[in-house]
Amino acid sequence: MKGTDPDLRERQGGRTGFSSAGEDFRGRRLDLNDLLVRRPASTFFLRAEEETELGGGIWAGDILVTDRALDPDLVGGSLVVAVVQGEMLLRLVYRRRGRLWLVSGGAGSAVEVTEESDFQVWGVVIYVLHPVDTR
Repeated sequence: MKGTDPDLRERQGGRTGFSSAGEDFRGRRLDLNDLLVRRPASTFFLRAEEETELGGGIWAGDILVTDRALDPDLVGGSLVVAVVQGEMLLRLVYRRRGRLWLVSGGAGSAVEVTEESDFQVWGVVIYVLHPVDTR
């Protein structure tokens, strides 16, 4: 490779690319609960029913790892499971200029939450799990 330090490979011990799969878990089994669940008493697994562009793309059937103990980040925005008029919905929630907004995805989908709104954050989505190979 042009511009590569000739001693780089030697200093890296001849290793390139990714570490061995499971290297961090040598001697014990890989447990997804250890990786995905920070607070077992408040963490729930929900299945998405529809596709959305929220959260970088969520597909029908994806698993939403949701933590009910977390408060949403209203400055940067949080992907949440919200209860709106009694229905559980996946929404992005954020605050701008003192007003609370819910976004369902797509241009022009922001809806302001007012005092009259029947709205509650049920939980904050912390992970989305979806298959890569659907064979």
